[in-house]
Amino acid sequence: MKFLADMGISMTVVRELRQWEHDVIHVRECLPITSDDEVILDFALKEKRVILTMDHDFGDLFFRRGASSPSLIFFRVTDEKPQSILQKLRTVLDAAADALGEGAIITVEDTRFRIRPLPINLE
Repeated sequence: MKFLADMGISMTVVRELRQWEHDVIHVRECLPITSDDEVILDFALKEKRVILTMDHDFGDLFFRRGASSPSLIFFRVTDEKPQSILQKLRTVLDAAADALGEGAIITVEDTRFRIRPLPINLE
């Protein structure tokens, strides 16, 4: 799977995902460090990369755009240490690979995760 790790995601997570044989790049490896969420989303869309983030603003951005891709994995957790993120990410990837391929926002919390298909429809 192809990922784009946002600034809040540790390079340790990026390196481990590469060990798992995923194609992953960190925002700081491909975009100016001052890039806003719009630029990051545009890059992920162009590159067909799932965004990994801890930034809640991406959900609003997806909604405003009516975006149906790329997928987003949003971590809303108390333990942001790389090993904790990786453990939760492995669970999500094992259970939700199809949803990620179809376009979804996955919110990862301490004890569960939720899948919301894209585009976001509030009706």
